[in-house]
Amino acid sequence: ASEVDSAVRQHLTLMRDFLHQQGELWQQFTVSDESETFLHQDEEPTAFPFLSDIQLDSSGKLFASCRLSVYEDRFLSDHILSGKASNFDPEQFGLACVPLMVSLEIMAEAAAALAGRVDLAVIENVKTFAWISLDHVEVSLELTAESLDSDGQRILVHLVQDGQTVVSAEFGFDVAYQLTPVPAIEGTQEYRWPDEELYAAGMFHGPIFQSVQG
Repeated sequence: ASEVDSAVRQHLTLMRDFLHQQGELWQQFTVSDESETFLHQDEEPTAFPFLSDIQLDSSGKLFASCRLSVYEDRFLSDHILSGKASNFDPEQFGLACVPLMVSLEIMAEAAAALAGRVDLAVIENVKTFAWISLDHVEVSLELTAESLDSDGQRILVHLVQDGQTVVSAEFGFDVAYQLTPVPAIEGTQEYRWPDEELYAAGMFHGPIFQSVQG
């Protein structure tokens, strides 16, 4: 029992140190009410809202940038690994990470920009190599997209952070694709948590990403 108590104390000490470090980082990057105003709220919608600096080189490869901020991209406040950081200040966040589904949406925009169409049919060969965390409240990402076939309807996209690929995937447009039948479920068991507790105790996702129900 003493070994268990010691392990629990070490874990709690580690978590306190982590939260203290996050608090110090947050103080460094706290912004005023004026600068907190969403920069994109008055802008016209664009075809590729996540992308900027879109460029096409002579070989037909597309390059683009993506900047994400907890302040400007508010969906990130619903994907905080530590859950709610404060019951008193809604602008105090824990460590935000970019959901994989959002990473794929960003990459799909790059694929669509290169293909010249938005009717995406399939995403295949998704590979993830690292978390995309917003350690300093915001993160800058780069994208490359290139055609895998002669008609440019199958696109390979790499999402890059600090010079390293963090996600790659293939996006198909002019593709006839149908999933194989899903096998019947032979055995079931009750959830560990009822619906009203699943996201309060079992998972950290905020309302935007709460899609699992019993």
